[in-house]
Amino acid sequence: MNDGNQLAQAHTKRPQTIRHRAGVARAAQESTPAVPRFVHSTGFLIVFALLTLLMGGLWMAHTQMSRIPDLWEHVYRVSAITNGDIIPRHVDSTSHYHSSASDNVGGKVDWKWIRLSDAHRDPFDSGVVDLNSITQKDSTGADVPFNNTGIYSPVSYLPQIAGFALGKAFGLSAATTFYLAETMMLLAYTILTTWGMSLLPKHRLTMAILLLSPPVIYHFSFAISADSLTQALMILFSCMVMALYRNGPRDGHLVVAGVVAVLLSLTKYAFIPMILLLPVVLAVHRPRPRRQWIIVTSSIILGFCMVAAWMRITSGFVSNPASVSPEEVHGRVLSLFTQPQRALSAIVYSVVHLQGAFRSPVILLLVWAAFAFVAVCVVVDACAPPRNPRSAIFLGSIIVVAAGCVFATYLAMWLQGTPAGQKGVYIMQLRYLVPLMPCMLLCTAEALSEIRTKHAIRLAGADPTAPPTRAPADC
Repeated sequence: MNDGNQLAQAHTKRPQTIRHRAGVARAAQESTPAVPRFVHSTGFLIVFALLTLLMGGLWMAHTQMSRIPDLWEHVYRVSAITNGDIIPRHVDSTSHYHSSASDNVGGKVDWKWIRLSDAHRDPFDSGVVDLNSITQKDSTGADVPFNNTGIYSPVSYLPQIAGFALGKAFGLSAATTFYLAETMMLLAYTILTTWGMSLLPKHRLTMAILLLSPPVIYHFSFAISADSLTQALMILFSCMVMALYRNGPRDGHLVVAGVVAVLLSLTKYAFIPMILLLPVVLAVHRPRPRRQWIIVTSSIILGFCMVAAWMRITSGFVSNPASVSPEEVHGRVLSLFTQPQRALSAIVYSVVHLQGAFRSPVILLLVWAAFAFVAVCVVVDACAPPRNPRSAIFLGSIIVVAAGCVFATYLAMWLQGTPAGQKGVYIMQLRYLVPLMPCMLLCTAEALSEIRTKHAIRLAGADPTAPPTRAPADC
């Protein structure tokens, strides 16, 4: 009988404890300033979309042709895809950047793009084809090289492909088609980023400020480049993952997030680690139905298989044969299994010595300092009482996955872009790190929100071992 009474008392006490904790959390929420309703309204999303179009359009009007990194190689790649050369093939023509005719790959590019690139020939972009080197041609176009962009799948250029196809269908000039493709990329970027913003239950205002800032929105909100769609999908996926974490995973949302993760993996392989955040979301919300694990596992398998298949298809050439020969690339790939310290030492050297294409090494130092600040916030959140393992696991996983993306970027540049004899890795650029900034910002904002909530709960005298039920309202 005594055991039965104790069990009954335990069952009676537990709901009271839960109600007490919920009351403390509500008190913590009420102690914070009210969130402006506008930030969570449809009007805010409309304003954000209009500002994205306006600021992106201003940058597009301000940016001259050839001021986008590797612009003409991207243009050649898109034109070749519209002409049926989806998989790059051997070509004999050369450029200053691709000077090794025997190792060059590319495809058939319309004459209007060849003429436009030649008219805007600039030392900033050495990939413009040498007209005198063209041997395979007809009245509609010629074979030109673009090794460095040939490694990207057609997924990376979906908005630009649509723009080029429309320009060809309506007989538009090269310049008109060029700006049409940039406009379509800007529209796609606006739709994807606004969609991501609409999913966020918190941190909308902070996220909007970052996304509208010049380092994020300039160039790659509109540029004819594989970086543009990559950045847009990265923003969308980061918002999706945070929404799944905050609201709990649902079947339909997991399917959409899985599709976006696969597309993101195909735009740039270095970001394939991001797909691993999906099982983390399920893990911190366990137990979950088996069907949800099947959805996430299928997405991961599909993503890795499609990336592996495309890498296998494009393994017959290298991105910069004039600087790094196919034999050298093959040797470096083998060394990953026999001498992994060779790649690791080069990457560590590059990070420590702040190697990169920056106006000042201080810029890269500030980036690493920002990433370190994110990690410190996550550690403080994980250690601060009352402990919340769910938050610690999720936010810690974001840090690990982001580090994996940075490592994959360095590794790819060491394998294919660093000349023999060059110390470190050639050459880190800000555009490779910008897509990670929205994800890292959300991670920081969430960690700081958790820390504020824990502090408010401790002040309210809650059970020090109880995790917070809700965080304070946030913009």
